Amino acid sequence: MKHLSANAASQAKGFTLIELLTVVAITGIILAMAVPSLRDLILKNRLRGAAEEAQAMLQFARSEAVKRNENVTLTIDEGDPPPWCFGVAASPCDCTDPTSCVLSIAGTNVLKRVSSVDYTGVTLDSNVANVEFDRRRGLTTNNGTLTFTNGRFEIHVIVGPIGRVSMCSPSGTAKVFGYDDCPP
Repeated sequence: MKHLSANAASQAKGFTLIELLTVVAITGIILAMAVPSLRDLILKNRLRGAAEEAQAMLQFARSEAVKRNENVTLTIDEGDPPPWCFGVAASPCDCTDPTSCVLSIAGTNVLKRVSSVDYTGVTLDSNVANVEFDRRRGLTTNNGTLTFTNGRFEIHVIVGPIGRVSMCSPSGTAKVFGYDDCPP
């Protein structure tokens, strides 16, 4: 029978307190570096979501105007004070009323409204209250810019005079990758 010597018993497998504290310290440093990046990622995703939803809603309104052969309007309420909202209907609607912005699609009334409640921390500033798309070609006479911000980051949704909808990130703010720089 083998007996363990005093040296063999002290070399049992496991972690020493110093090794454990070193791993905890390194993990803490990595987390401290990752948390701000994760926060920025969440802020950018909320901002992107709001801006892309506005772009999609504008493109929908334009295509519906041509398809229905009737003018369709996107109504914007910047919310002073917040919350902001925007919605689509055959005529300007009150997007603060959850049931006001409705389009009849295939005989069913469909609610077409977005509110800041879904995009915490994102603000909306617009230089136009309504964007009305013409029934014949989807043109608009009241073109403008919807500006979505969340403090550090900013995305513009631009409606041109021919009804084209585009998005950009201004070069003067923290850049949101995936979007072109806004024209001067």
